[in-house]
Amino acid sequence: MRKPIRNDINQLTEGAVFSTLLAFTLPILVGNLVQQLFNTTDLLIVGNFCGSAALAAVGASTSIINLYIGAAQGFAIGAGVVISGHLGAKNQTAMVRSVHTSVLISAMIGSVLALISFCFSKWILQLMHTPDSVLPLSIQYFRIYSIGLFFLVLYNIGSGIFRAWGNTRLPLYYLIASAVLNVALDLLFVGVFKMGVKGAALASTFSQALSAGLCFTSLFSQNSLCSLHLGNMKIDSNEMHLILRNALPGSFQNCIVSLSNIVVQSNVNTFGELAMAGFVTYNKLGSFAVLPAVGLSMSITTFVSQNLGAGKYDRINHGIRIGVIFAALVTGLIGGLVTITAPQAIGLFNDEADVIRIGTMMARRVAPFLTLLGISHVLAGVLRGAGLSQAPMIILISTWCVFRMIWIYGLIHIVPDIRVIFWAYPVTWISSVLALNLYWKYKFKDCLLKMGGTLTLW
Repeated sequence: MRKPIRNDINQLTEGAVFSTLLAFTLPILVGNLVQQLFNTTDLLIVGNFCGSAALAAVGASTSIINLYIGAAQGFAIGAGVVISGHLGAKNQTAMVRSVHTSVLISAMIGSVLALISFCFSKWILQLMHTPDSVLPLSIQYFRIYSIGLFFLVLYNIGSGIFRAWGNTRLPLYYLIASAVLNVALDLLFVGVFKMGVKGAALASTFSQALSAGLCFTSLFSQNSLCSLHLGNMKIDSNEMHLILRNALPGSFQNCIVSLSNIVVQSNVNTFGELAMAGFVTYNKLGSFAVLPAVGLSMSITTFVSQNLGAGKYDRINHGIRIGVIFAALVTGLIGGLVTITAPQAIGLFNDEADVIRIGTMMARRVAPFLTLLGISHVLAGVLRGAGLSQAPMIILISTWCVFRMIWIYGLIHIVPDIRVIFWAYPVTWISSVLALNLYWKYKFKDCLLKMGGTLTLW
């Protein structure tokens, strides 16, 4: 006799707002931290065992990899909005259809990304002006890493499904297991077997396969509303339309922002491999500083979508205020810490004086403004949770991409100084906060009023 189905979904529409959001956000925050440590391990071990040239080679593909991660996360968040909305409205049938549809679409996306990256790795890296001195090593690393992109996309959608149901713990456990394996394999392949960047790429690929495998083993084996079943594995056209409508703007936005970062890195690459190493090293430190805001953005998206489905607008107001204040305070404190300790922190990756100098130069121009990036992430997450994913897409592409490119290309030929590139980040973060606030003030409230409720922020 079949066991009764358990309903172990975490409803974000009940309980005290602060404690509910905190309990939901902490596993996401820790998971993001683990994922950053996962990605940083290659740089730390390669930089210490193989030198600055290998460090620059691994860093050469970082912006491209971030593009893929951004696309995968954007799709997962958009799919999660649809799933969470069905959950809030207690529409179990539609929820099941959306879950299976999102998995199949993700599998196709992961396959295409892996194939394109493997086949065109050399051309992509040359397009980014990767110096000839590190190009062969960069190609080795990126080509092997490409194989793991399929698993990276699958893990992100699996994690997004769990998150939409309010379960942030299981994906965290699987990510921790994967990160531990990555460190062990990095030390084995790079430190013991002396395989260099090739060993670091293999370690990442095996680790990504483990996280995706654990995630989907759990999704298929659970006897609950969260389960996947082979018999339900088909694409539902209505759910696909809803998912793509919510997911494509976020994915497109992340891709365009990542493309702008690729262009930024291409300009940094022209200053040589030491500049590349310093730039990549600071970016890793900066990514840690903004983790609380990224985690809150993901939480707020699910929180808003579930509570909109349930019609609980006062609860949404409370949650948004908590998210914005928390993101501003925490990213500001961490940004200050990074600014103060930049030379020592960058020295952990590589002890060459020029690498430390360039990385510190960037940290002291960018890190003090990280609180603006945190606020932008949370406000964009609110809009996505409300199903208004096109607005943050347009705003962030306009500020973080178009304006950033105008700034860099407009000034770098007049002032050929790498600091021009560094200042592009805080200037464009200021513009994104202003634009999101203007949209909130003049458009967002009217959109939600038509849905049947009102929201206030300031």
